[in-house]
Order: sequence, then C-alpha cells, then structure tokens
Amino acid sequence: MAKVLILSLIFSPDNVSTAHIISGIAEDLKEYGHDVCVISTTPHYHRDCSLEAKQPIRNWILGIIKKSQFNGIPVYHIAMPDKHCHKLLRIISWLGFHFLSTILGFCIRFKADVILVPSPPLSIGINAYLIAKLTGSKYIYNVQELYPDIAVNLGVITNKGLIRWLASVESFIYNRAAAVTSITESIQNKVAARMRDPKKAFLIPNFVDFGDIVEAPRANTFSQHYQIENHFVVTYAGNLGIPQNVVFLIEAGKLLQMEKEITILIVGDGTEKEAFRRYVESERLSNIHVIDYQSYSVMPLIYATTDVFYVGQALDAHSDGIPSKTYRIMANQKPILAVTAPASDLARCIDDSAAGRVVASENPSDLAHAILEMKAQRLELQQCGQKAYQYAVGAFERKNVSRQYDQLIRTICC
Repeated sequence: MAKVLILSLIFSPDNVSTAHIISGIAEDLKEYGHDVCVISTTPHYHRDCSLEAKQPIRNWILGIIKKSQFNGIPVYHIAMPDKHCHKLLRIISWLGFHFLSTILGFCIRFKADVILVPSPPLSIGINAYLIAKLTGSKYIYNVQELYPDIAVNLGVITNKGLIRWLASVESFIYNRAAAVTSITESIQNKVAARMRDPKKAFLIPNFVDFGDIVEAPRANTFSQHYQIENHFVVTYAGNLGIPQNVVFLIEAGKLLQMEKEITILIVGDGTEKEAFRRYVESERLSNIHVIDYQSYSVMPLIYATTDVFYVGQALDAHSDGIPSKTYRIMANQKPILAVTAPASDLARCIDDSAAGRVVASENPSDLAHAILEMKAQRLELQQCGQKAYQYAVGAFERKNVSRQYDQLIRTICC
C-alpha cells in the first residue's frame, strides 16, 4: 500500500471527462488499499449543481483554498474562476494554482510516496517535481495530450525560441519522473523517444465506467422538446473549440438542410459556441441546433436520441490521442462518424473496433455523403454500436485501467 497524492487541474465535482477519469482512478486506488489525497481546483470548467450537491465544498483558508470529500478521499480545491473569465485573470489564476498547489503539497499532513499528475497543462509537471523533491517522493506524469506538439501543430505557438524552451521543459519533466504514462500508443512512442530511459514510458489508456451508463427511451423529454424523436440524429457533444473541427460538421449540415429527417445537434460550450450559433442563425439552418452544455443527468437522454456521434480532429494537426468522449460513445453502443487523419489513433481505434466510419477529408460534401449513407444503413449502424461496446469492454473497462495504475505504483514503491 502507498500514500498517493493526485495533483490535477481538474477533479470532481467538475463535470468534464478528465475529471471523471482522474476521480475514478482515485476512487479505485483507495479501494485497492492505497491512502489517497487530492489537490485540485474549484469547479470552473463545466459546473454541475447536481454533482456539487453530492460533493459539497467548504471554505478552509480565506476562501482561496477549500476542502471536500470525494467518497472518503480528502480533496483540496484551490479557487479558480470560471473558464470564460478575462484572459488576464485566467493566467493569474493558473499561476496562483501552480504556486499554492506546490505549497499545499509540501505543507499538508500527507507525505506522499507517489504523486500522480495528469497533464495538461505541461507546467503541472514542474509542480510535481518540486513537491517530490521537497518531500522525498516520486511522481508519475500522465500525458493526456502531447504538449507542446498540439499547440505547435495548430499554429498557436510559432516562436522557435519558445518552442525550444517548452521542449526542454517537457524533457525535464519526463526524465525526472519515476514513470510517464500515455493514453495511446502513438503518444507513448513519442514520449519514449524523448526520454533517456524509454523503459519508463508506459501505455495506460483512459477508461469508461460501464456501471455509470444509464439507458433511456428514444422518445424522451429531450427528443420531444426538439421534436426529433423520428429524425436521423447526428450529435457532437463536447468542447466547442477549433481542434474539434465542429465547423466541418456545420458545413456538412448546411448541405443537408433539405433532408427534413436529418438533424444535427451540437451540444457543449467553448470559444467557438457563439460563432457557431450566429452562423446557424444567419444561414437559417433549421436542421442544426447549437445547444448549451447539458448537465450530467441529461446526457443519457441525448445518447438515446442520437443515431450517430461525430468526433472530429484537424487532419493536419491533431492526430495524437483519442478524445475521451469516444470511449463513452462506445459504451453507450452508439456508432461513430469521425473526421481524422487515416493514421491517427482515433482512426485506428474505429477501424480496429468496427465502431463506425472515418472520413479522411475536410470537404463538407464528403461528410454529408457519409451521413446520408449511414442513414440508409440503420441495421449496419446498430451492429457498429454493438461492436463498439464489445471492443470498449475489452480495452477500456475502468477496473482494468485502474489496476494498471495500482500495479505501476506498487512497482515504483518497491
């Protein structure tokens, strides 16, 4: 048994996929006999009143640091403003989190044997290193997204000096970790190539909690509200940003606006939401609904309403990693229509599982054509959903994934 400190920017009761994954791992590690403690932030990404009611957060130090209990696990929450706050305030808050989390990790009455730290952000690995150095512990760095690669490939960072500096930070974090875990094989291969000891690079995928799946009828309050219970429904649910390539789905929906039985649902929040909404309204695309983020309790109704889920990635910039929503879609026995590079992790996952279809093109007419073909193949779609479920059970079941972390921690502590 080990004392495990989880240092994560996102944790329950924030209602976002990373929070659910890391919270599940924390809960399972406790069940496996480890003593677990968490340092995170207050909910700021996707707040959910129902989840916060189950895990009430109380003030501790000046309202800046708060505390809660997650299924018997103590959680320290550093105050963080809503993600939509002014950019300067967000930067200051991030810096504050990094500073306070390091102080907390050293000062709280919990001297960890191992620190488990998921990224992004890349910089949180520095926190883990400092806490480990101050307390004589070790850290496991979990790569959910490969930075600075993503920012560079998307053109967000172009300064060569900054890119070199970030690469040196990345190398520093990897090479001082007791282990580095990656969620896909392609990320693992790149991480291993950047480490002095590639044997410290491990592949541990994200999981889906099958016990958390709730079935609902097709005709429900959500589908009835939008009057789409008899439509062929293609849904994107998640972050509405540039990397998710949601604009491509909107353009395909525009080409399908005369198909009265096809509806496109775009559900979520993000930097592009209002732009999407304005475009849909200006073009009078009545077949496309841009819907605000929905609470966790509503999601089973959306799954029941949907025939096909869309998962998009920029073809030339974001082929490493599998969006976490993919696992949950598969667990709900729903087929996937993905736009991604043919050699991407997402494409390989869909091909290996026979869970749906990959469109390796950013021509909206190709995506629109794929939607029409899938609509005409209802029986095949049901089979895709069943195959997706079977594949996910074997590859991404929660207990199997958590057990790998348990075994890795025990090996490090030996």
